[in-house]
Amino acid sequence: MKLRKKDPWKSASEYSKDLSGLTINLLVEDIKRSIYFLQKIVKAKIIY
Repeated sequence: MKLRKKDPWKSASEYSKDLSGLTINLLVEDIKRSIYFLQKIVKAKIIY
């Protein structure tokens, strides 16, 4: 099921070329709480 209403800001192949080092994709239920936790506690950089 596609939830996105618009096209992504970059194609998958273009986006992957910009990544370096370790990347982690997380699936979460509460996005606002997760972003707060990841930025403040884990010191993660949220890209997209």
